[in-house]
Amino acid sequence: MMRVRVCERALKAVTTLIRAALNSQEIVRPIQNFDSTSMRNGVSVVVKDRGGGVLALTGYIVPVTNTWEAALDAAAAAAYILNTRHSNIPKENLVVEIVIFTMPEEIHLNSPMEYREVIDPKEEGAFIEKGFSKGAALPNSVTGKNVDGIEILSESCLNAGLPADAWLAGLQVYKFRILERAKASLLNICI
Repeated sequence: MMRVRVCERALKAVTTLIRAALNSQEIVRPIQNFDSTSMRNGVSVVVKDRGGGVLALTGYIVPVTNTWEAALDAAAAAAYILNTRHSNIPKENLVVEIVIFTMPEEIHLNSPMEYREVIDPKEEGAFIEKGFSKGAALPNSVTGKNVDGIEILSESCLNAGLPADAWLAGLQVYKFRILERAKASLLNICI
């Protein structure tokens, strides 16, 4: 129950920040109006058009600050992307979604093929690291028949700029779950 309120409040702040940035080209961070300084979760902000096309996807899978600050940072980055790449799209056609994640947990296996059963792509996302390359895939981001943990790992590798089969050798693999998500149109705060 508490997390839903945090997610909804963060969504309102994120939507307010993005709307203000698109109107004035200036990013003004809303003042924190609840105590979330102890919450440290991954967070992403996704801005889509009404048809579902992703225009901006930003955030932190691994938390570097509290959830509130991470959400506002992700919103500021999304606003920047919208202002520089998609400024011609009417604001009434934009939908903002915020997703709060669990802390990623590292997976240690005897064989890479075991990822097939260890990661449930409907419920879990994957985050990979190899040197400076990092990539993630959210739960349900890979579609198709017979999607398994290997498909979501391949997507994470591609997002890191690595070959799709890089998960076969020598990288760190983590999984995470979605705790809460909320979305709203940019102009009206409910969907």
